[in-house]
Amino acid sequence: MLIDLNATKSLSEVVGRIKSKSSNWIKSSGKYPLFDAWCDGYYAESISLAERDAVIDYIKNQQLHHADVGYEAEMKCLYKKAGLVWHDNDLY
Repeated sequence: MLIDLNATKSLSEVVGRIKSKSSNWIKSSGKYPLFDAWCDGYYAESISLAERDAVIDYIKNQQLHHADVGYEAEMKCLYKKAGLVWHDNDLY
C-alpha cells in the first residue's frame, strides 16, 4: 500500500483507521470466515519522490514477486536494510 500522508495526520491514526474499516468489511463480507483481527503492529517506510514509480511498479507486480520471495523473507530483508533487529514474533 502506498500512501501520500498529509502532514496533519499521524501515521498511527491513518493505519488504525485502515485496519478498523478493512476489518469491519472483511468480517461483514463473509468471504474470510477465519479472519479474526489484524496484528497489533504495522510496518511503514518512507520513500522519496524519485522512488515513487518503482514502488508503484513493485506493488502492481507483487503477486509475481511473492511467488519467488516469501513475505517473511522480504520483511527480514527490509528490517536488515533499515538497521533493525528481526524477532521471530514480529509477524504475529
